[in-house]
Amino acid sequence: MVGVYFSISGFIFILIFMVNFFSKERVNNIETKCYGNLLIISLIGIFFDILGCILLQAGIDPESFLYHCLAKIMLIYFIGWISIFTYYVYSISPKSIIKMNKKIIFIFFIVTSILSSVLNINFELNGTVAFPQGLGVLMTYGFVGIGLILSFILTIENIKNVKL
Repeated sequence: MVGVYFSISGFIFILIFMVNFFSKERVNNIETKCYGNLLIISLIGIFFDILGCILLQAGIDPESFLYHCLAKIMLIYFIGWISIFTYYVYSISPKSIIKMNKKIIFIFFIVTSILSSVLNINFELNGTVAFPQGLGVLMTYGFVGIGLILSFILTIENIKNVKL
């Protein structure tokens, strides 16, 4: 239950960022669109994380249909978040050996989301925490790992362009 307090704090901080970001005039470019989308998807993801904690504390069985649906929504959230973040890093990188476009990322998002949703998920209970396991979870971790590696490569490639 302690983890839910961090999620609630994160929810409040994301709300503050959203109010500040969306209440001001912005330049209409890829960078600000990606940032706005990251804020929205982060708020939604944290909401579902808090909901999962509440359901578990309320005694909902992690093997129930409701909890499985929530877990699959969370997997899609992780896939969506890393897709937007990777595209954001790519879009602000002036040059790269990696070539990608929005369509390729969107296709990977759709395929990975579908696969993560239909592949098996089960839960390991450890006290008051339910850890998701299974092929759907591994697929999501793999996709997120690839997104992080691509983002890291893009960052390293362009580190000399950083101006402090």
